[in-house]
Amino acid sequence: MKACRISIVIPTYKPDLPYLKRAVSSVQEQCYPLWQLCICDDGSNEPACEKALKAWSASDARIRVRFEKKNGGARRSEAPISRACSG
Repeated sequence: MKACRISIVIPTYKPDLPYLKRAVSSVQEQCYPLWQLCICDDGSNEPACEKALKAWSASDARIRVRFEKKNGGARRSEAPISRACSG
């Protein structure tokens, strides 16, 4: 039987970076390797947030990040990143 990929979607808007780091680390520490973390920042426009998200994405091919230009709410930001998920 073929193993399934699991996609986790996290919408963010001006996140508290220590909590977001814990969430990302929690996914990375899972023993099941076939996961994909899809994060959509909904127009935070915060350099520290953008830097952290880009660093996580660059360091782990299973992490995908999308940046929206302006805030549209969590539901609106989930749709584009959910379409990019493969799990």
